[in-house]
Amino acid sequence: MPQEASVAAESFKDVVASRFEKFTSEVFSPRMAGFALSRVWVYVVFFNGALLLNKSNAGITMDFVYLLSLVALVALLIVAGIGYRASERISQTSYGRAAPAILSVLGTSALPFASMNETAGVAMIVLAAVATGFGSGLFCLFWGKVYGRAGGAVTIGDATAAFVIASLPVPLFIILPFPVQIALVTLLPIGSAVVLSRELDRVDAERAKEQQEGASQAAESPRATEPRQGNEGPVGGSAANSSWSLEVVNLSWTKVLVKLVASSLVFGCVISLMRTTSAGTGVGAMNEPLNTVLPYVSLIVGVITLLLLLLSRQLDLAYTYKPVLILMMVGCIMLPFTGRANLPAHAVAMGGYICFEIMNWAILSDISFRFNIPPCRVYGFGRAATSGGVLLGALIGLYLNRNVALTTEILTALAFALIFAMVITYTFTLTERDVAKITRQRQRHPVQQTDEGSAREAKRELTIDEKAELLAAEHDITGRSLEVLVLLAKGNSAARIEQELYMSKGTVNTHTRRLYQKLGVHKRQELIDMVDAVEDDIEI
Repeated sequence: MPQEASVAAESFKDVVASRFEKFTSEVFSPRMAGFALSRVWVYVVFFNGALLLNKSNAGITMDFVYLLSLVALVALLIVAGIGYRASERISQTSYGRAAPAILSVLGTSALPFASMNETAGVAMIVLAAVATGFGSGLFCLFWGKVYGRAGGAVTIGDATAAFVIASLPVPLFIILPFPVQIALVTLLPIGSAVVLSRELDRVDAERAKEQQEGASQAAESPRATEPRQGNEGPVGGSAANSSWSLEVVNLSWTKVLVKLVASSLVFGCVISLMRTTSAGTGVGAMNEPLNTVLPYVSLIVGVITLLLLLLSRQLDLAYTYKPVLILMMVGCIMLPFTGRANLPAHAVAMGGYICFEIMNWAILSDISFRFNIPPCRVYGFGRAATSGGVLLGALIGLYLNRNVALTTEILTALAFALIFAMVITYTFTLTERDVAKITRQRQRHPVQQTDEGSAREAKRELTIDEKAELLAAEHDITGRSLEVLVLLAKGNSAARIEQELYMSKGTVNTHTRRLYQKLGVHKRQELIDMVDAVEDDIEI
């Protein structure tokens, strides 16, 4: 077997093993458990009517709670995105961190008394909706801050596990005695808030430490503090006797976020409209048959997503986009043939929703992580768009369910309209290439040799990425060792590299040790200085 093939096979095996080790260590972490508790609370409160004491008109009552809660959630997230600095300060106070649990418990406590039959019951609907909407919005922002420091790969692992775990208690919850239900629903947001507060403390401490280390490195080697992305401009370069060039993709985080917001509105609306229409009545907030299959849907989606995470050679999160599109299209195609109030179509729609939620959390995390954008700003606008799309789709679906005779012909036209909207969004708004660019900003590609007389010569200063690439080519450093070298050259800590490349701590240490041996250095600063010493001029 040729040596290159052997190395490639071994490298892929090592990648999978390292990612699996990383996932197994993260999936049982307090962070994932705390996030899962908040998801369980959302499922239990909004997707069944077990907490209502007055069962008459329970479906209508839950529909109003669900819709008003979405309105409160979207309003809070938009305000938080605009005033992201104030949101950041609130997340650092003990009162601010307690607010999600307090509001969630208040809303949950009001929910049993919600009713459409009397004025007091209607007041409880409003209180339950507003409190739960604000509470879930703050949970979203503050957990977004935690995952905005973790990166998309870590987020997709945690979110997948959390969504699967969150769905498991829903069918069992209904058969519990009412006092036990209330006690559990009250404890869920409290437990999540306790873990969240500790995670926010850890995140703030890590950020302070990184800033301190950055200041120290700036004093020792000012050039080592170049921005982490190294994306000052799109250029191509070639070293002597080499056959490759480096293209640095120039990305604007505002453009990426605007695209994500627009696509989230469309996909959120499509998923919600499809789910509401397939429910056959109301907005589908209460659907007891779906509660039975929800764990299986979540489990299947979770397994597929995790396999893609663990087995994908390039970790760019673009692989999560196609499953979302496929599931949603299948659900749309099933709708005219299965009819309304059909469980298979509803289950597929929920599968698309779960997959889209996981992808959305991961991409928002990566935007914040890689562009160093305040998470409250990213998650404020990003999650507001997703929830706003869900709200819009629910309202349209509610109108259709109550005012239009949804014949097979109308359902077919609706299905084609939804598919058309998704294709347009996928093709022109947020493409798979856009998603890939967020996490894969450096691209190496072969260059064609040109006549010396026809080549244009120019000089420019090299970025850290290019210096590291040239140094790596000189010392025959390839694969993930090259990725580790680039991140070390930018002053990233071992923990940061773990998150960036989604590899285990032991694997990071192994790559670092081998790099030190190959380059003949003994510590990170010597490696940074060595990269910084690479020739500053290049022909392009």
